[in-house]
Amino acid sequence: MPDHVYRIIQVAGSSGKSIEDAIQNAIGRASLTLRRVAWFEVGETRGHVKDGKVAHYQVTLKVGFTMMTTISSSSRIPFAGRSSADHAYRESVKDA
Repeated sequence: MPDHVYRIIQVAGSSGKSIEDAIQNAIGRASLTLRRVAWFEVGETRGHVKDGKVAHYQVTLKVGFTMMTTISSSSRIPFAGRSSADHAYRESVKDA
């Protein structure tokens, strides 16, 4: 197995259906903006109670994704959470 280096972020997912569905929602959303999502760890589980019944579930996850070993400047992706305008600004300042 090759050596891997992971970046770890924290996300929260929610669902009105189940804890498992809240986890799936969090991983599904993280996978839309992150490449190479490899693992997750549930850190916290919470819920909202309404009229004596569980109304909503929320989980906080640590999500690990494999970092790329090499990257060229033409294939750089903006850091997750930054807008493309922010990325364009940082690129223009870097070259100045």
